[in-house]
Amino acid sequence: MVSSTLRAIALEGDRDVSVELSAASAADVQAAFGAVAAEIDHAHNDILNRRLQLLQGRIDDAKSRLAAIEKSAERLNDRIASALADERNPSQPVVPAPALAASIPAWNDLQTVSRAMRL
Repeated sequence: MVSSTLRAIALEGDRDVSVELSAASAADVQAAFGAVAAEIDHAHNDILNRRLQLLQGRIDDAKSRLAAIEKSAERLNDRIASALADERNPSQPVVPAPALAASIPAWNDLQTVSRAMRL
């Protein structure tokens, strides 16, 4: 009879995980530990995939908010350019208004978050 113990400490808490196996041969114990390791790997992959899905959702939300802010800034720029054109003499060329998106703090913050998520 062969006996073996696998002991691990979870890094995020004070839990100890202990697995004790007894089998007729060392190969059986090794096979059982291999099966336990495969189950742990499967559980870790599931956890990682759930976290990645949440992160992807946050990235998609940030991108859609960026697109909405950019579209709103473009409309505002168009309105400013139109107002400036109405006030000027039609024979003079219309100078487009500077992009306002760069001056919007929320847009800048979302751009920073988006760039950080790409890394």
